[in-house]
Amino acid sequence: MPTFLTVPTRGDHPELLEALVHASSIPRQNIAIVRTADVPVPAGVAVLDAIGPLNIHHWWNLGIDYAKDHGASSVAVLNDDLVINSHTITDLTSALEATGAAIATPGPQVRLHRNRMPLRPLLIGSLWVLDLSSGLKPNEDFQWWYGDDDLDIRARRDFPGLVTVPVWFEHPHAGQSTETSPILQELVAQDERTFRNQHLLAYGWRVLDRKSGGRLRHSWKPNS
Repeated sequence: MPTFLTVPTRGDHPELLEALVHASSIPRQNIAIVRTADVPVPAGVAVLDAIGPLNIHHWWNLGIDYAKDHGASSVAVLNDDLVINSHTITDLTSALEATGAAIATPGPQVRLHRNRMPLRPLLIGSLWVLDLSSGLKPNEDFQWWYGDDDLDIRARRDFPGLVTVPVWFEHPHAGQSTETSPILQELVAQDERTFRNQHLLAYGWRVLDRKSGGRLRHSWKPNS
């Protein structure tokens, strides 16, 4: 069964999105672009329109559901401004299958993480692959941030775990849209309150980590 790719976009970085689709090594008929504005997208892909309330976790779920409905075994969920190479998604998928984890994401070594109380963030929200048989899905109670933290916690606590993999990627515009948008900053504040209500024990550690700049990397170039 194939791996699909889904990418939400509002058209901010069309040249990076085109390059991402090309570099992904995934056939275009297995790619679903979730379009949040009336903008051009790469040719040959499926287009899912989501012009409405801002909720990236809903956009992720649209692409995830599309992949599942079209026979995928796993789906890669990426930001539209990532730079990857032809091995990035295939290496994440291989580790996912080899370990039986629910989610694969970049990290310094191939390692399966399962914890009853996951405190340190591991999931890189701009780049992850989900095993569709796991039953894990993004929580649409979150709208912009903290939903990746919620996925990270639930994958390790309630599902078969999260596997980290040293894969090549770069995220040149990480956080820029949020930093320049009062609307998105308000959604972040709402999500922080939701996260505190749902994950009180992890709240202090993870909020401190985010506000200090975080441990998660915005690029990784192993063996380069």
